[in-house]
Amino acid sequence: MIRISTYNIRYDAEKDQHNSWKNRKHLTIGNIVFLGASVIGLQECLHNQIEEIKSELKNKYGLNYSYVGNGRDDGKTHGEYSPILYNNDVVELIHSHMFWVSEKAYQPASRSWDAHCPRVCTWAFLRHKATGKAFYFLNTHLDHMSELARSEGTLMIKSFISTLDHGIPLCLVGDFNAHTDSTPVKNVLDTKQSSSLAHKYLKYLEIPLKDTFSFQTLYNAKSITQIKIGPDATFTGFDLAWKEDIDHVFVNSKFKVQSFVVFNNHPQNVSTKTTIASDHLPVVSDLIFN
Repeated sequence: MIRISTYNIRYDAEKDQHNSWKNRKHLTIGNIVFLGASVIGLQECLHNQIEEIKSELKNKYGLNYSYVGNGRDDGKTHGEYSPILYNNDVVELIHSHMFWVSEKAYQPASRSWDAHCPRVCTWAFLRHKATGKAFYFLNTHLDHMSELARSEGTLMIKSFISTLDHGIPLCLVGDFNAHTDSTPVKNVLDTKQSSSLAHKYLKYLEIPLKDTFSFQTLYNAKSITQIKIGPDATFTGFDLAWKEDIDHVFVNSKFKVQSFVVFNNHPQNVSTKTTIASDHLPVVSDLIFN
């Protein structure tokens, strides 16, 4: 079994005042430690945030985490990351990569389909040390403004996923800015897509479409889990006024979903000076290798 998580930690913005990163990072990192996931897809990380998380996990809690991923603005350290944070004592990294969710998949800061911001997908091929099982883990954060960008983005990511070995366990997580019943999420779960649909997306990714290509079947973890705990909504805002189910976990058939938890330790009521960990709730899932 391996515990995974997806968590939009909200970027470091002084305009958030009492909810700025310097005031809440101890809460965010505390959630990561308490939940104990071995592989975590984070969203909205700036470079200073992911470095501070890694450093504090090591120096304060004695936890040996590393990460893969880069800033979306230059492919290095500028702009938001969608990094994959992983516990070196539980998994080992085999290899990793990142692409932009656009028609120019390897051009930093590229965006397409009316996207408001550049968007990336970070992926890693990892090995679970206790079992020796290798698995894929992908993390993304889709556009918050353009429905077209979200729809095209999910088709692009699913096309990429489908070029990977279908016999290897795979997990896709992220902030999709899309509800469970939305077109982008339906794109991820659709089992009747024609292989020809993938042609243009694989062209953007510079991957040839093979005659043997077929789309992988993915499942929404919260729909097939044995145990579900917590609210449906994962985005609350700092004022707790929002109730949006936009953070998701998807798996292929090589993972069995033991539990799906939306961890809500936000206060029931907030004042103008209440500090909370993030405007999103972390999602945690225990997955069993089939």
